[in-house]
Amino acid sequence: MSSTESYCGPSHRVHSAYESRSLPNSPHSNELLSNEPPSSDVLEFYRQKVAILAADDEYFQKQLDEISEAIDHQHSLRIQLQEKEDAIMNLKNQISKLETDLHAERNHVLRLYAENDRLKLREIDARRMIEQLKRLADMSFATPSSCSSLHRIGVRRDPLEGYIDENEKMLGKEKCEPDLDNAQRSLVALQKQFTEQTMAFEERIQSLLVDQERRIRDEGERAEMYRTREAELFDQLKRSQLILREMVSEYLHLRLKHRISEKAWIAEKEELIGCINLGVLDSKLDLFQNKPTTFQLNSTPLPRLFKTELSDELNYEKLEGFQKREWELRRTIEELEAQFDQQHKLVKRYRNQVLQIEETKLKIMEECSQSKNICNSKIKQLKERSQLCTKRYEDLERRRKHEIEGYQTDIRSLKRKLADAESKLRQVIQEAETETGTLVKDRNPWKTIKMSAETPRSKFLEEELWKLKDLMHVLSTKTT
Repeated sequence: MSSTESYCGPSHRVHSAYESRSLPNSPHSNELLSNEPPSSDVLEFYRQKVAILAADDEYFQKQLDEISEAIDHQHSLRIQLQEKEDAIMNLKNQISKLETDLHAERNHVLRLYAENDRLKLREIDARRMIEQLKRLADMSFATPSSCSSLHRIGVRRDPLEGYIDENEKMLGKEKCEPDLDNAQRSLVALQKQFTEQTMAFEERIQSLLVDQERRIRDEGERAEMYRTREAELFDQLKRSQLILREMVSEYLHLRLKHRISEKAWIAEKEELIGCINLGVLDSKLDLFQNKPTTFQLNSTPLPRLFKTELSDELNYEKLEGFQKREWELRRTIEELEAQFDQQHKLVKRYRNQVLQIEETKLKIMEECSQSKNICNSKIKQLKERSQLCTKRYEDLERRRKHEIEGYQTDIRSLKRKLADAESKLRQVIQEAETETGTLVKDRNPWKTIKMSAETPRSKFLEEELWKLKDLMHVLSTKTT
């Protein structure tokens, strides 16, 4: 730490060496002025004061540079904060869009579940019908065409055969009724489950929309609050900059004026001391004394207290040449001391303002750091939510593909079963035709086919086959 100044943190003030200086009428200054010759000590004393003022000026310039750097850094932080807020708003909009897409995909998946359940119920019905057809094909070992031909030919039929067929039909109906009841119950339960799920998801979507609207409203209010806060801080910054500029211009003007007067006084002092050392005549000294100095031309009038003190101490008119010059030097020294006091007060005021600006700068930096941390945490949360949404969407897509593959395999199995049932029916019909052909050789085959097609059992079988074909066609179109 130098002898001219000492700076200890933002809450301490700068102490200059001229604060502890002696007054013009103090014993130290009187001893310096009363010595013969007084040139070297006085010049050294005031040169030290000039050096101290120059050091204070350099320190104040450094403080101003630091303040300008802090203001630029504050502007850059404000711009970064605005960019982060814009990025957060964009991420929130994207997340809201992802949530809406996710809910739409969820509704689509629920519809697929419902369609899958309907297809399963239809598959159960188709299996039941295929089992009935198989049972009927097994029961009707003798085909309707053979029975009708035998009846027309005159072959005797067993009287218990119709009763047995009716009993078998009743048994088949009794077996099918519990399956139908179970299927209806499962269908009603599925319908209730689907209605409850749709209601729950609709309520969830409405609550999410309300949350999104509230979040958007809160973000708008927060953005308005930040804008108003930014405008207030910008106004305060402008005002502080204007005050600093005015103070700096005033300080520089006073410093320039002081330096000019100091140089002129030093030149006159050196000239006077040179004359004294060389032993100049009294006439030349009188001319030099009568010559007006720059301090006398530029200096302000002396205060009344100083005039009264001087008038009480000595009479100006009774002084001789060197004493008169010494009195003028004391007067100029008093004026310089007054100017130094004014500059010291200005420096104190500037220092206090600089400390206030530094405190505001620290507060703004803390607010910016807090807002940065909040923004980073929000961005992390939004990224995690977006990753979860994408994972759920991928899982739903994968599940949908597996369901479509399951539907395709079910349709293939149903087609295979239908083809097996048709082949079995064809075999049964061919066997019946061969038996009827052995019994009735002379009969026309077209008539027998026509007669067999007109029987009620054959019509029932044809209707069931057509229903199965229509069902398979509907299932294939829906899956494609």
